[in-house]
Amino acid sequence: MITTNRFKFIIRYAFLIIPLFTPIFVNGSVVKNPPLPPKNPTAKAPQQAVGTTDSLQKAKKLLQQNKHKEALQISLDILKKAKKSNNSSLIKEANFLIYRVFKKTNNYEKALYYLKQGYSIALKIDSIENIALIDLSISNMFHKTNQPDSAALYLHRVIELKSNKKEIEILKARAFNNLSALQVDSGDLIQAEIHALDALEIHEKYDNNFSTANALNTLASIYLKLERYKDAKRVSYEALFLIKENKDTRNITDLKDYIYDNLSFALYNLKDYRAYIYQDKSFSIRDSLRNAEISGILAEIEGKYNKETIKKQEHLKTAIEKAKTEKAEKEKLKTQNINNILIIISLSLFIAAWLIYRYLKLRQQNLQLEFNQNQLIQKNKLELIQNEAREKILNATLDGKESERKMIAETLHHSVSSLLSSASLHLQASKMQFDGALPEEITKAQLIINEAAEKIRNLSHSLVSSVLLKFGLAYAIQDLCDKYSNSTLNFHCDCVNIKRYNQDFELKINSIIDELLNNVIKHSKASNAEIKLHQKKYLLEISILDDGRGFNPDTDINKTGLGLRQIETRINKMEGIFKIDSAEDGGTSIYIAVPIKVQTNTI
Repeated sequence: MITTNRFKFIIRYAFLIIPLFTPIFVNGSVVKNPPLPPKNPTAKAPQQAVGTTDSLQKAKKLLQQNKHKEALQISLDILKKAKKSNNSSLIKEANFLIYRVFKKTNNYEKALYYLKQGYSIALKIDSIENIALIDLSISNMFHKTNQPDSAALYLHRVIELKSNKKEIEILKARAFNNLSALQVDSGDLIQAEIHALDALEIHEKYDNNFSTANALNTLASIYLKLERYKDAKRVSYEALFLIKENKDTRNITDLKDYIYDNLSFALYNLKDYRAYIYQDKSFSIRDSLRNAEISGILAEIEGKYNKETIKKQEHLKTAIEKAKTEKAEKEKLKTQNINNILIIISLSLFIAAWLIYRYLKLRQQNLQLEFNQNQLIQKNKLELIQNEAREKILNATLDGKESERKMIAETLHHSVSSLLSSASLHLQASKMQFDGALPEEITKAQLIINEAAEKIRNLSHSLVSSVLLKFGLAYAIQDLCDKYSNSTLNFHCDCVNIKRYNQDFELKINSIIDELLNNVIKHSKASNAEIKLHQKKYLLEISILDDGRGFNPDTDINKTGLGLRQIETRINKMEGIFKIDSAEDGGTSIYIAVPIKVQTNTI
């Protein structure tokens, strides 16, 4: 199994190669450079010098073609001319263009300088929206130059704008998101979460699925740092749902990559094997992006190569004397290309071998997981069989106990009691044959026989209620209530319209109720208790209520030894229902419902 340290190493490695494939991200959220603010449509543009417009367009085109040096030279020339003519609008545009050149060449300090120069003019002539856009750009440059406090200052300027316009609120959401990223870097994760939620609220308000998903991903990154892995998992799934219908543009693909990355790390910490699935998806996206970038690089190299070849051919036509030198250079280049191809093939084989190894490793882990699950299922089945066996043994024991008690009671009642009664009658007849004083031994013998008969009768009643056998279940329960009631505990019986049932059925029900009443006496400390019997079609419903101290059925039922598990087992065998509702200092309510067996024989 992959250890936590190894997984973290993979994540760190992934973050190291991210800059090769994607734009700049901060804590899982894309920090996009805002476009240059357009001119204020309401402001009257001053007249520009002849050819200035063409020069601006040319500089912008050169910048798009990554010809930074040429674009910078033209832009500086435009700025110089604009300052001479005191053209504020042109000074602003030239500064912004120079800012973009330095930004693309990663010279952020100079980019910030020219951006602030243009900003000072924009404050006078541009709209609130344009100024807010520039504030975001300046904040981004301060962040690039490692000046977080200044970056936060410009973000707060955007956040504090007093406007409910949609455009302003969307800019505020971007400011909240970037401020959240700064606070993550400074370790203020609580404030980072608050501002990420503020950004999320605005994006959700305007149904911008991509921006909402982006904000959710930032929030997931914060939750991962806070080790709130369940929350990170939840918001990551929400983000994926929002962008699942979007077309796979570069921005959507980049965002999916980071969502998968965050989700896989959250799932891993929640010990969910799907972490590896989403990590694979993340790696697949990065591989596809890398392949696209490599294709672009190869196309650029091919274009340069073809261009150089054409130039060489032209030189060959005009300079035959250099043919041998050029041929040698061409052979050298060919050799270099072959070496490059061999290197690429070697790297490809290495990557393929690593992917195969990783696939086999994951497959082994999946097989181990399936094996563990099968073992758990088999263990549960074995425990179920053992529990069923225990219930059958317990029920058989209780049935045997009841049958034995009934047999002993019948033997005592019909045999022993009859013999003692007969012996007492014979002694009585013998006493009548004496004319004088009776022998003391006969009188004592009769007293002993009567006492033995009384004890046999009491023993017989304690084993099986004679009231139950003669009159039925309702009278037997009433007899139990009368017998158990005293000055501190009163039992009330409600057994109206209860018929005679099968004798074994009545014995089992009477035994269950007797055990529950004994529990009330021993453990409840109640003052009042009520037993209700009610026949409902083919069910006998039994309710036992008391106002005692109660208990916790989830924990105390296994500790108190109340015999409730045995009672539940008996009722389960009778295909009945057994429910307990109790709480500490809240009394106890027991409900039983069992199918009725009709009377077949009575005594």
